[in-house]
Amino acid sequence: MILQLIKSDDFDALALPGGFAQFNFYWDAYDGKFLDIIKQFHKQSKWIASICTGAMPIGMSGILNGEKTTTYNKNHGVHQETLHSFGVNVQNLPIVIDGKRITS
Repeated sequence: MILQLIKSDDFDALALPGGFAQFNFYWDAYDGKFLDIIKQFHKQSKWIASICTGAMPIGMSGILNGEKTTTYNKNHGVHQETLHSFGVNVQNLPIVIDGKRITS
């Protein structure tokens, strides 16, 4: 699996695009091995950025617990509600920078 080839030591930052459920985005994004990669970047104090629903796996990884973040706010706020269920302090802003995390 390609995820086993990703070593946080080889990168300065992690950038996560969003995706759509009908194309299995969440199946891949919520994979435990991928969540571990996010945790590795966080543990090493590296920048982590996301666009749109890319914030969802970051939230699910647990590193945003109590932290400020944002995500795609369409579809009656369903994505923001999901992030909130992960313990995230969701902000209704276009961009949020909190520590070394950038969400938009």
